Amino acid sequence: MATALAADFEEIDGFRIRDVAVAMCQSNARRFLTDLARSGPNTIDDADERHDLIRELYRRSVPQQLLFRVYRDSVGHAISAWSKELARREVPTAMALAAVDIYLAAVLRLLGSLDSEIADDYESERIRVASEWSLARLEVVRGLLADDKADIAAASNRLGYRLSGRHVAAVLADAGEDGDSGSRLERAVEELQKDAGSILTVRVDLRTVWCWMPELSCDEIESIEDVKIGVGLAGEGMAGFRRSHWEALEALRVAELMPSGAPSAICFREAEIVALCTTDPERARDFIRHQLGPLVEDTEAARRMRGTLAAFYAKDCNYRATAAELNLHHNTVRYRIDQIEELLGGQLMEEKLAKHLALRLFQVFGTEGLNKR
Repeated sequence: MATALAADFEEIDGFRIRDVAVAMCQSNARRFLTDLARSGPNTIDDADERHDLIRELYRRSVPQQLLFRVYRDSVGHAISAWSKELARREVPTAMALAAVDIYLAAVLRLLGSLDSEIADDYESERIRVASEWSLARLEVVRGLLADDKADIAAASNRLGYRLSGRHVAAVLADAGEDGDSGSRLERAVEELQKDAGSILTVRVDLRTVWCWMPELSCDEIESIEDVKIGVGLAGEGMAGFRRSHWEALEALRVAELMPSGAPSAICFREAEIVALCTTDPERARDFIRHQLGPLVEDTEAARRMRGTLAAFYAKDCNYRATAAELNLHHNTVRYRIDQIEELLGGQLMEEKLAKHLALRLFQVFGTEGLNKR
């Protein structure tokens, strides 16, 4: 049977699978004959051997569709052999027709189960191979991050990514709760890859992916629901590879502190001060509450006061420049600043650095993040 099928499908020879094809034919023949003898589905068969053979075909890169075609063609060969045997034995016509019906039913049962087995085994082997390859890449990358004496040329060849060039790192984290992290992260990687050209991606776990690429701008990253992205600064060579990755991790940490509705991606350049001040998030929350007092409340009046004070500090405490920025009369700004000063019980000019920093941190935490424990 294997020889006949090889003659029908010349492309089989290109995969060097005659040994596997013979073993598959023998396994399926045993299964089929047992099924036929019992006049029903075989409950005692060599399933483990058959699954191993199908997975071996996947590892030898035999296309799944080719295997489906081979199996379907094998039905024709089997029916031909059955008909010839019936004719050789000079079986009466009525009995021969009944035998053919029984034979066809058994063949169709086998073919139906094999289609499902092939699809399932190919998919499970694909996942296993991808997982092994991903783990191997992760091991190489972790070695590069930990060891500045690693063989860069060898690692570049294994990863398929030039390590001696320019790097911008990104770290992607799934923030969803519906178990669909894989597809979300894949969409996020595709979004990064659109303009990046060469890209190195490493799956760290079910919810985290590390990436490196020569160029990436935070402004060009479209928001992807339930995915947070931290982006490092550009760097050259292995020093830049490592530093940009650390920056991306810190940027991601800041992104994860931000309330729902915040942008998906944040760059380390924007997050650097916040990252420095939030290594202990709970102490950062206490600092914000202490510096801003009632201005942290989730009310329209508190939001208006925070906006006025932030603009006032941004304009070097100049009333008229602040008024122009907010499109207000300068006396209105004076009135609001006096109100704020009275609420906070301190001198806003003297405490500018601390309160300006607290306002910046509040932009990250928001009322929602400030109340987290």
